[in-house]
Amino acid sequence: MRFCLGKDLINRRHPRSSEVKEKCVQLSMLRDQVDDTWNERFEYLQLILEVYQFARDAAIAETWLIAQESYLNNEELGETLDQVENLIKRHEQFEKSLLAQEDRFNALRNLTTLEKKRQMPPVEPPQSRLPAYLEEFKTWQERDAEQALTDKSKFKSIAEENTSIDGGRSAMLSGKQSSQDFDSNNNKQRRSESATRLSTIKEGFLSRKHEWEGHERKATHRAWEKYYSALTSNRLLFFKDAKHLKSGRTATDDFQLDPSTSIAPATDYRKKTNVFRLKFQDGNEYLFHAKDDTEMNEWITAINNTISSLPSTVTGAAAVVTQISSIALTSPATTTKGSSSATSSPQHPPASAMISSTSGRLNN
Repeated sequence: MRFCLGKDLINRRHPRSSEVKEKCVQLSMLRDQVDDTWNERFEYLQLILEVYQFARDAAIAETWLIAQESYLNNEELGETLDQVENLIKRHEQFEKSLLAQEDRFNALRNLTTLEKKRQMPPVEPPQSRLPAYLEEFKTWQERDAEQALTDKSKFKSIAEENTSIDGGRSAMLSGKQSSQDFDSNNNKQRRSESATRLSTIKEGFLSRKHEWEGHERKATHRAWEKYYSALTSNRLLFFKDAKHLKSGRTATDDFQLDPSTSIAPATDYRKKTNVFRLKFQDGNEYLFHAKDDTEMNEWITAINNTISSLPSTVTGAAAVVTQISSIALTSPATTTKGSSSATSSPQHPPASAMISSTSGRLNN
């Protein structure tokens, strides 16, 4: 509440804003000092509590060990059958008691937090929060002075830019041809750089594993490899990082997507979570591991949308060729005997010739 009142006085441009700021900063630093002291004391009390708990458990364990020394020092082995059986039962009870105390002794083997803290390197002291408080309780006079300095630096930079522009114009007039060549080279370089940039639908790091390289043959190399993956309109490309994506330097072969490609979560894969599978028509299958479930669903949705937007692989040329070949095979030529000049019905050329000619026209 006091800090809110101090900020309100500073924002209302109180005549004694500088004194209010000084007091607010001083109180903030004292409050932080009290908080740090309390936290250190509380942490120390927790450490001492753990040490005393360890001492209590150690004393209990020592008392139990002393109580068992009389039994262990007894060298009596029994002289009759009943005595031996009683000694065996007593020893079994001792083993059960020893197993019951095992957890206590295991806990005593663990280091306390105080011992662990002593083994750790010294902690660096926290940074002073004074600059943050000076910025928080800044007066309007200081803000106006900073704004004036900012405006002055802006005006100075504008003047320098204008001077450099004037100098550039005079240099351009004196060497127009060289500057034109330089601009043309820069434009070519920019065009080449823009040509190498890929328009991606989604990109990010994915771990990839080649699972199957055929319908009945597992892949020879099935290790997980991490790539910076990029999805385009019809391909899935792999790079070392985002910089290589900008330069177009792929790290391995890319994947050509087609309507026969399928993608789904790999629910049968138990070694990792957030894994999806990409299947191709030739039998190749790949597993991809995302960092979380949300990213996995985003990749599946993006690849599914890309596959659904691709054109079908069945073309009209194949249908035309099939129709022509069926006509050629079902329409044989007929001739009329007994006349000097043979009359025949309209004949179709061989099927192979029609298929080749039709394919040539389609390609042209």
